Amino acid sequence: MIYVTHIDYRDVVYPVVGRWLRSVYPVSTDLVVSALGRPEWLVEVDVTGVIPNES
Repeated sequence: MIYVTHIDYRDVVYPVVGRWLRSVYPVSTDLVVSALGRPEWLVEVDVTGVIPNES
């Protein structure tokens, strides 16, 4: 999930997220919110990672 405090921030955030997730195409929900946990935060990205067992 990606939260932004202004709709225009999506244009900046999405390319950066795309660079980190090359060749990975996750399902994502994006929300424009009025505020985040701290007033100086403009963007929040929630990520869940999986580390496979080495067998």
